Amino acid sequence: MRIFPDRIYRLNNGLKVLCRSEVIEGWLLTLSNGASYFVDPAGQCEKDDDWSIAYEEAEDNSESELKKAVPLELNKVYTTEKGDKVRIICVDKESVEREGVCAVGLVRGVGHEYVVLYSLDGAALHLTGSDIVAEYKEPVTVEGWVNVHPYGQMFFYKTLGEANAAGMSTNRISCVKVFGSQEP
Repeated sequence: MRIFPDRIYRLNNGLKVLCRSEVIEGWLLTLSNGASYFVDPAGQCEKDDDWSIAYEEAEDNSESELKKAVPLELNKVYTTEKGDKVRIICVDKESVEREGVCAVGLVRGVGHEYVVLYSLDGAALHLTGSDIVAEYKEPVTVEGWVNVHPYGQMFFYKTLGEANAAGMSTNRISCVKVFGSQEP
């Protein structure tokens, strides 16, 4: 069977996969849960035949349930499927292991950064769980005041003045300043 990138295939075990890109002596496939693994050029998984490609899905099937490729750009920051930040520092590294070029990313770990090679569509070439899923967006800092009332009732206000005005006519127990961040 001929295999092509950006097409959906059905495995022997019934799962759907998206063929992400051609990599070292085979293909990188992505499951709907984001996990990636390799098959040989013919679509066979040497460890377990249940994970080999059985057939290509019809073209009218939607890819929405499978992870989309994220084209990488130099000096941009992205997020991995585990939530780590990745800085792309090179998008034209020549690859000895595969034809063409790949990208080099610095993944922010706990207290350090480590290097991961990526296909130009965001698939990690040697590290499971590090596929890029989106461009990184800085969390928005939220600051405000919360009036605490009996029985656990709490109401949020953007300013201390608003909180005090609302709390004057009620049986407020306390007014607490709160900080936090949220996804943009």
